[in-house]
Parts: sequence; C-alpha cells; structure tokens
Amino acid sequence: MAPVDRTPRRPYTPPTKGVNGLALVLAIGMHVLLAVALFFGVSWTTRNPGPVQAELWTALPEPDQPRPRPVPQPVPPPEPAPPPPPPRPAPPPPPPTPTPEVAKPDIAIEQEKQRKETERREAAAAAEREKQQQRAEQEKAAAEKREADKRLADKAAADKAAAEKAAAEKTAAEKAAADKLAAQKAAADKAAAEKLAAEKAAAEKLAAEKKAAADKAAAQKAAAEKAAADKAAAERDQKLREAFRSDGAKAAGLEGGRAGGTAARNQAGGGGGDGGYGDLVRACVKPNVIYSAADGGSGGANPTVTYNVQLMPTGEQAGPPRLVRSSGNAGFDRAVENGIRRCDPFPRPKTGSFATNIEVQYRMFD
Repeated sequence: MAPVDRTPRRPYTPPTKGVNGLALVLAIGMHVLLAVALFFGVSWTTRNPGPVQAELWTALPEPDQPRPRPVPQPVPPPEPAPPPPPPRPAPPPPPPTPTPEVAKPDIAIEQEKQRKETERREAAAAAEREKQQQRAEQEKAAAEKREADKRLADKAAADKAAAEKAAAEKTAAEKAAADKLAAQKAAADKAAAEKLAAEKAAAEKLAAEKKAAADKAAAQKAAAEKAAADKAAAERDQKLREAFRSDGAKAAGLEGGRAGGTAARNQAGGGGGDGGYGDLVRACVKPNVIYSAADGGSGGANPTVTYNVQLMPTGEQAGPPRLVRSSGNAGFDRAVENGIRRCDPFPRPKTGSFATNIEVQYRMFD
C-alpha cells in the first residue's frame, strides 16, 4: 500500500487573466503553418508495406524441470515525508502556449505494423512453446509407457523362467522316480531270473542224478539180465555141444572119418584143423537164425551161404559179416547174417587162441 501524503497544501489560486496580443498572433501563425505542412507533407495514397522477414530463435525448454518460484519482491520502505515547500514566489508571466505536434501518418502505420509483428512473433513463440511442451509431455508419457511395458515384460519373463524351472524340476523328479522304479524292477527281475535259473539248475541236476541212477540201475539190470542170458546161453550151448558131440561121433562113424569132422548137412566151419570148433560155431549161430524152412528151396536143393567174419583176439567181431557166396535166397542170407551177428563173441577154440579170419558156411537143411 502506497504511503499517504498528509502534507497540507495551499488552496489553488487561478492566474490572473490578461490580454497578450502578441501571443495570440503567434499562436494563429503556428496553426496556419502546421496545416500547410500537413497538407503538403502527408501522402494521401495508401502504399502496401513491403515483405518483412524475421527469424525466431527460441530455446527448447528442458523437460521435467520444475518452474522456478517467483522471487518475492522486497517491500520498498515508506518514502520520507517531503519537506514543506518554500513560500511561493510571484508567478512569472505565462510562457507562450506550445503548439502540440501531430504524429505523422507513416510513423503511426509503421508503429502499428511493428506492434502487430511483435504480437505475431509472441503468438508464434507461445505456440512453439506450447507445441514443445506438448511434445515433451508426449515423450514423457511414451517413456513412462515404455518403462511400464518393460517392467511388465521383465515380470512376464521372470514368471515364465520360474514356471519353466519348476516344470524342469518336476520333470527331473519324475524321471528320477521312474529311473528308481525301473532299477528296482530290473533288480527284482534279475533276482527272480537268478532264482529261476538256480531252481532250474537244481531241477536239472536232480533230474540228471535221477537219470544217472536210473541209467545205472538199468545198466546193472541189463548187465544182470545179460549175465543171466549169457549163463543160460552157455548152459544151452553146453548142452548143444554135448548133443552135437554125440551126433558128430555118430556122423564120424558113418562117414568114415572125413577130414575136419564135418557133418553131411548144415555144418559151419573155419579154416583150421579143429573139427570140433565148427560144431561150437554152429551151436552158437543156429539158435539165432530165424527162418522158416518152408520158404526155402525146393526139389531137394539145400541152399548154402558163406560169410567171412573178422575176429579180434578176444573173440569179438571186428566188423559186420562179409557175404562171400550167396545162397540165391536173400531172405535166407539175411537170416544167417543176423544169426552170425548175434554170436558175439565167438566160442573160444580148444587151442585157446582165435583165428583173425573165419569163413562160415551155413546150409538151410540139417
């Protein structure tokens, strides 16, 4: 609030009027000269102003900077009271009234033009500032949006990574459990297979032992049966020998002592001087020859077959009998061959040693 001047003032006293003719004449003359100057000096034709070029340079405002607060203006101290005015001197004579100067029209138009140009520049600068402010606000909003989008993207990526990690851990745990279960199953299968193999081996061993025992028993039984059969055959052969000896003696008396003691029919012999050995061989072969005499020859013929037999020192046959001369009857030949095969080993001769090669003749009819 401005201070109030409370100094007492003297009342206004109007000047005393006086007639000054010279001043009046000078005033009228000045007005006439001014009118003449205006009439000839003012251009009454309107001229278009030439183009004006102007460049605006404005500094870009710094974005997001707080506007400075206005500095409070200091309150001026109150003006000191003026000293009392000195006593008023006597008024001088009034000076001649100056004639007011009239502004030229060109100057006024130029001033108006400059004012409008200044307003236009200020408006353009204000619009540019507004545009820059809007651009700064848009950039700020875009930056904030980018930052928000980045935060959302980072959060989504982190969530996705966490989910993938959890899924991987779950898959690994499931795989580990499956592997453990598979290992346990494999171990159980292996143990079961080993147990089954052991049981099978034990069963096979037991079966082998049983088979061995059975084979041994069968062998023993077969040996016993063979021994019994051999004993029976020996006894039978002995009886046959005794019977053949008596028959041979009779034949020897009838035939007049033919060499080798051979009988007239169905005799077997071997290349040696022991006529009794042929009886032994015949006694061994004949019981094993299974053949019906009715299927043999007719018309009084007596088919005869000859085989060669290889013997070992023990009397056992070294190989199958070899046919030397057929009887002409294949069935009879096979029957005699089977009988010779069954006579194994050959009876031991009286000399005690076996001939390595014996020729056996066998006649169908005795």
